[in-house]
Amino acid sequence: GTAGLGARPGHGALFSLSVLNLGNGPSVYNISCETPNRWSVELGDGNSSSLTLEPLARLQFLPVSVRVNVPLVVDGLPAAGTKEAISCTTTHTGASGMFTVESPEIEVFVSQEFTVDLY
Repeated sequence: GTAGLGARPGHGALFSLSVLNLGNGPSVYNISCETPNRWSVELGDGNSSSLTLEPLARLQFLPVSVRVNVPLVVDGLPAAGTKEAISCTTTHTGASGMFTVESPEIEVFVSQEFTVDLY
């Protein structure tokens, strides 16, 4: 599940998507994820926000890890409690009309990390 999904600034929130081939034969799927504010998204073991899976056999499923990196705070943003939607589209490469979209939200958790400059 994705309930309570979030991370502190400078850290990553992790969840997984499962891709199931319901077709009659081997199929190739592509997963692509993005956020409105262009936060860094990493799929699988790589650092890309797009991933083409190896062919899945009929009724085979594969979980794919998704890591959304919450950016460091700059000028007070992103503020604690802010939620960022992530959109992950899984598409059958042979039939672009066959796709699904998952849209969990990532919450920015409170960070207790800070520095003090004394003058």
